[in-house]
Amino acid sequence: MNIERIPIGIRGLDAMIENGLEKGSITLITGESGTGKTTIGLQFIYAGLLKNEGGIYVTFDESSESIRKSALNYGWNLKDFEDRKMLKIIDISTKDTHDIKVVEYAKILEGINELSAKRVVIDSINSIITLIDKMPDQKIAMIELCDLLREKKCTSLLISDESQNISNTIGPLVDGIIALYNKVSGGDTRFRSLEVIKMRRTDHHKKRTWFKITRNGIQVDYKEYPIVW
Repeated sequence: MNIERIPIGIRGLDAMIENGLEKGSITLITGESGTGKTTIGLQFIYAGLLKNEGGIYVTFDESSESIRKSALNYGWNLKDFEDRKMLKIIDISTKDTHDIKVVEYAKILEGINELSAKRVVIDSINSIITLIDKMPDQKIAMIELCDLLREKKCTSLLISDESQNISNTIGPLVDGIIALYNKVSGGDTRFRSLEVIKMRRTDHHKKRTWFKITRNGIQVDYKEYPIVW
């Protein structure tokens, strides 16, 4: 079967998943704070912008200005693409949100339609989950979000903090899961690593691999970096 692939924009990581995500697929990026989840989301969006692919970045946890500053730290000027109507940063404040599915999903859909967006990042789905009290309702909200993204044929990243509740709720619904880690090794030094837990219709790399965050974003080379056992 010939599957069209959408590169994440991180060469070593793309090589681990047959040169990219399946077009129109939904991938969960999960890990504890400080592992680089938002950086992956930004790098994915920016890689698409450089290929003239419209992008939507939905932020619950940071302001849109904070997202722009984080991107600029890597040399990625998002404001330029916003001015050219190629990128929309949707800043949703959870304190003002009452009906996440009706009001905020409508904002996401409107943004996708406005830009004919090909790439979407939701940062983070933990915020959606915490706004919905009951487990069945949380699952329904995630199903509706995934249905929306698939209907619009967007290749999407859903970012989440590490949580068993999140894994149980969203894990079966997504096409891929990439887990990020930031562990202490050698006594007092932290090292980042990642692992492709799941990737449908993809012969993905099966081992945990070191990565680093540089001034140019995330860099992975699974053929050269030592494997974390």
